Amino acid sequence: MTLVEALLAVTLATLCSSALVTVVTQSVQTTDDAVYTQLASGLADQLLEELASVRFPQADSTRPPATGNRMAFDDLDDYHGWSARPPRNRAGLPPGTDGPSGTAVSRPQSHRPSPLWLSRLTQEVTVERLQEDGTGQWAVVSQHTPLRRVTVRISRTDAQGVTRVLCERIQIFTQVAAAP
Repeated sequence: MTLVEALLAVTLATLCSSALVTVVTQSVQTTDDAVYTQLASGLADQLLEELASVRFPQADSTRPPATGNRMAFDDLDDYHGWSARPPRNRAGLPPGTDGPSGTAVSRPQSHRPSPLWLSRLTQEVTVERLQEDGTGQWAVVSQHTPLRRVTVRISRTDAQGVTRVLCERIQIFTQVAAAP
């Protein structure tokens, strides 16, 4: 075997190895993205379930400024503009430490999300009042209506400061008249 053949073999091995490392890196990144999206989806669904359990605002209710204390929210409009980083449940507990009915539970660290990972997540809620505009479309209005469009957004800010939306859920809520 000559020196030229040996150099050619080393060059080919290096090229193949670098291609393999690139493929493995992309595979790991895709897996991480799928995990982040799935966890964000669960957080968004939990928040929408909470929103579905609060009462629909009455015509005379006012929109208070969004605060960090969701326990004080008594109707759907109170959630407008609310956001939290890192995510918390209604009782203020981080994911992985909350149990049934919002009570705190002790779980092994391996069953809880990483605090660093959680610190990069943001939950946001937007509540808009909707009204048909006469052309079959919906318009956002400021007065009370029997319809609300709720948008729940979970985003992640990476180590470089770039924020990306991982999950966005939109649901329409309607006021149902009380039965006679």
